[in-house]
Amino acid sequence: MRLGLISDLHGNLPALEAVLGELEREGVERIVCLGDVAVGPLPSETLNRVRDLGCPVVMGNWDAAFVAGLPPATDELSQMLNEINVWWSEQLTDEDREFTRSFVPTLELELDGLPVLCFHGSPRSYDEVIVATKPEDEVEAMFVSPRPPLLIGGHTHLQLVRRFDASLIVNPGSVGLPFRDWPPKRARISHGRSL
Repeated sequence: MRLGLISDLHGNLPALEAVLGELEREGVERIVCLGDVAVGPLPSETLNRVRDLGCPVVMGNWDAAFVAGLPPATDELSQMLNEINVWWSEQLTDEDREFTRSFVPTLELELDGLPVLCFHGSPRSYDEVIVATKPEDEVEAMFVSPRPPLLIGGHTHLQLVRRFDASLIVNPGSVGLPFRDWPPKRARISHGRSL
């Protein structure tokens, strides 16, 4: 089976449509969404498009913030993000809210008999970060044993394929807001702006 992965859509419906068109041309048979669907310029429209796909959706950190409430702002960036969040959440309908609450923390599936575990940041937290430079012992602590051979996550907005013992960690990157690097450097959006 050909599996399509989409993650970190961030309300960017035109980017999602472009990616879905590519997945269709590639003959993808199943799609999994790894979360952070609505936070962005077209939140309701993006949620509706994902709902129409009928694919499973993993809860992302921004999805969870919407469902559970935003944490208090601790700096200028988090204040700005919270203000943006208020705007996009006002764009959502009750049906959108109910759909977001249906997202799952993790998803287990099989890909041609191969066990797969899907998550947003890590299996234990949608806020955790797995990047190429994350030390092995820190990555190890995020997973319980035995681990499936294929581990699929999102959250960082960076594409990744990383061998981890007998497993492979894959991150498709972000549909709606791709980054070029991750802190401790400043997060750089692919068109050159920095966060």
